[in-house]
Amino acid sequence: MYGFKVEFKGFEELARKFATFPTTIWRKRMGAAMEKSVLVVEGAVTPLAPVGVSGRLRGSIGSEVREMGSEIIGRVGSSLKSEVYPQVMEFGRDPGSMPPPASLERWVHLKLGVPVAEAPGVAYLVARKIARKGIKGKRFMQKGYEKTQGRVVGFFKSALRLMVKDLGDD
Repeated sequence: MYGFKVEFKGFEELARKFATFPTTIWRKRMGAAMEKSVLVVEGAVTPLAPVGVSGRLRGSIGSEVREMGSEIIGRVGSSLKSEVYPQVMEFGRDPGSMPPPASLERWVHLKLGVPVAEAPGVAYLVARKIARKGIKGKRFMQKGYEKTQGRVVGFFKSALRLMVKDLGDD
């Protein structure tokens, strides 16, 4: 049988200090860690976002940090909230639903080199194929998030170390 013993010295005092820990310090430390985190994730996600024909999706990537009650919430995503395009590019599109052919006309013209007059017909064929086969997601958000996890965890570990130091200071 194996065993070990852990002895905490000063734990009661640390717990007492933590109970009276000023929320302003917590907000400052955790807020700074969250700000750094969303900027790093945004920086990793943006170059991975598909460009398409206009670059609107890549240009729509942004981040924000908000305090909501006792929580600090960081978000990275697209500002194209009313459009399905960002979700389709991230997660893909299952077979069975056809995108509006008109939304593909410019892509057909620019990417496939189809003359403008013929683009509506070809866009319909592309939309129909998407309805049959679906589209695989690019997972640009997920990949950017995963790429930055070590740094994000480091920001919060550093914030916790600073808070423990703040607790020790009288």
